[in-house]
Amino acid sequence: MPEEISQPITLTQHLNEASLAAEIAKALRSTLFSSRLSVAPRRVNELAGQTAQQFFAFYERRDQAAALEYGKALAREGIGTRSALEMTEAVRRVARLQSNPLTELPEVAGVFCNALLEGFMDAQAQMLLEVQERTHRAYLAALQHSAD
Repeated sequence: MPEEISQPITLTQHLNEASLAAEIAKALRSTLFSSRLSVAPRRVNELAGQTAQQFFAFYERRDQAAALEYGKALAREGIGTRSALEMTEAVRRVARLQSNPLTELPEVAGVFCNALLEGFMDAQAQMLLEVQERTHRAYLAALQHSAD
């Protein structure tokens, strides 16, 4: 009798991308009017879908640099800190709930979320630095103007 070759378990067999996106959207909506979220309400579902797609791609490729860049994109998009935390917590929660038989899922979700948040924080720090530099240049210009 030939030995059966077992196929690897795939994420899509145990987790629906649309249901993950719905959980992320719910997390985003809960923070829509808090922190500095400047994303239009109509973009919530789109961003949630993109985040779910990013996670599914990460699960397949384990590309931390891509997750880091996506975190930067979220910061530039106007996602606030609380929103980013709630979004990543939604990913982690879903991963914990769907971890049977994908026992590695919570760990993979943690790596994805940490890389996304690292990129998010890097971008926020860069944006803050740019604002400080513009403010400093405006201050120096005002000083120069008042001295003339």
